[in-house]
Amino acid sequence: MRERGGDYYLLSGNKWEPIKSADTFGGEASPVIFMDANGDGYTDVFLKIYDGRVEGFYSLFLLRPVAGNILFSEQKPIFGNPRADRHGFSSFEHSGPFVRVEQYKFLDGNIYKHLEREPLSADVERVTLYDASGEVVSVSIRLLGTEELACARAALAKVFFYVEPTEERKTQMYLAKDDLARVIDVSPDREWLKVNYAKFSAITGWLRSNQTVVEGGACKNIN
Repeated sequence: MRERGGDYYLLSGNKWEPIKSADTFGGEASPVIFMDANGDGYTDVFLKIYDGRVEGFYSLFLLRPVAGNILFSEQKPIFGNPRADRHGFSSFEHSGPFVRVEQYKFLDGNIYKHLEREPLSADVERVTLYDASGEVVSVSIRLLGTEELACARAALAKVFFYVEPTEERKTQMYLAKDDLARVIDVSPDREWLKVNYAKFSAITGWLRSNQTVVEGGACKNIN
């Protein structure tokens, strides 16, 4: 990709093809979206590379002036529909009824993934925070679309713990009705919740999701 006279061109075979005038910024789901993705004051380009969904997938080209020339460097990750915000941009990727959100920030002209919200069910999502080097800072399970930590409340007189999310690994430990445990993971089939329970002694194990009620506000009362 290159820029010339305010227009952008993409190399197609041996020919440079114009893709869109730089003075027209793309809206949601546009084939080409222009924004300063890395905060260096230059306009970068998101180019739609796959249109099998409503939003499609995008590749990001960062504009970098070098020795009087304007060069574009393609970034490795593939993004969902991008939207600019105060600190960088967010990527929205739809999968059925759920939306996976990734937030990207910039530092010294480079972008990095700061946050990822991955829906796990109709109730909860996994929220992962990263630092600028790509290391995971924290992982938590929260109510879908909120900042509230997710808890599981026992809905039966006894809700037994399992060592693993399978009926064969049942233990003799259990939650009594209305006991609360913090959710720390969800099985891929969404039938099991991994929880921490620390009222009397620390217990980590799996519960059947259909024997609990997931809620958020009461989690603040759990250590």
